[in-house]
Amino acid sequence: MNKTMKYRSTRISFIQNYILILLLVVFLFLLLHFTHLQSPIWIITFYSIILIILALLIEPEFTRVYRYYVIEENDVSVVEGLFAKKRMSIPYEKVTDTSVSMTFLSRVLNFGNIVVTGMRNNILMKGIKDPYEVYKNLQAKIFPLKKAAKRK
Repeated sequence: MNKTMKYRSTRISFIQNYILILLLVVFLFLLLHFTHLQSPIWIITFYSIILIILALLIEPEFTRVYRYYVIEENDVSVVEGLFAKKRMSIPYEKVTDTSVSMTFLSRVLNFGNIVVTGMRNNILMKGIKDPYEVYKNLQAKIFPLKKAAKRK
């Protein structure tokens, strides 16, 4: 049974972007309310903040399109790129360690990072929803191969 699972960073993992956008919108509102954008410096500041807000809004979507993670029967991979795809894989036999890292906020919102350490490369799976479930799936695939390797 060749079951492939594909994961992308969840949008909620970019909550710091959304909080920053909210703060910038409040700042813009205050800027407009108290200055009325009369000097060129305020106009440049206003449009600069608008550009920063747009960049913060686009980043999660770009990341979700640009990078995804694949857990296959024999290896775990990260695929990056828009047009030319670059794939880095670590076979389960070469995995030396896996770990989950979560902050307090990510625990509350149920997302986190999973690090798969290989002999030469590491794969950082950023902003994965239900990270402990994905971690268990990885361990279920790695453990039988490690156990078989020890017998040899």
